[in-house]
Amino acid sequence: MECNITHNKMNKLSTEMGNFSKRYKQPNRTDVKFDVDDFLDKIGETKIAINTVTSELVSLYDDLEDLTHGHHSAEEIEMFRDIISDCKDYFREATDFYNKISKFRDAKMFLEEIDAFFEAFEDFQELVEDVDSTFNRLVLNEDFVKITKHLEEL
Repeated sequence: MECNITHNKMNKLSTEMGNFSKRYKQPNRTDVKFDVDDFLDKIGETKIAINTVTSELVSLYDDLEDLTHGHHSAEEIEMFRDIISDCKDYFREATDFYNKISKFRDAKMFLEEIDAFFEAFEDFQELVEDVDSTFNRLVLNEDFVKITKHLEEL
């Protein structure tokens, strides 16, 4: 009787393995090559996307930093405030991108590209915070205004 139970279990296992094999049949070589090519294309596209966003951040950083030098009219200060507001909106969107590519970093993929992006992102955030302080908060501080006027007179 025990032999009969073992035989039934083996038949059942054999049937299940056959069904499993049919469901998960190995694709032919051209399918595998196609899948690998698609995968490699996606890797290349992802690297390009990360590098593009990083380049744009570096360019925005340079442009914003150049604008901060010198004396500014009230109209220009108001424009800075609008730019700062736009940058803060951008940070909310870029934070999503930052979080998404962090998953690649955790998987040890695109490390160089992601590190460059993180550095550019953090530098840009710091610059925007500095510009925000200068053109939004400090201009409202009486002591800062007095010191600035005194320095301009020198």
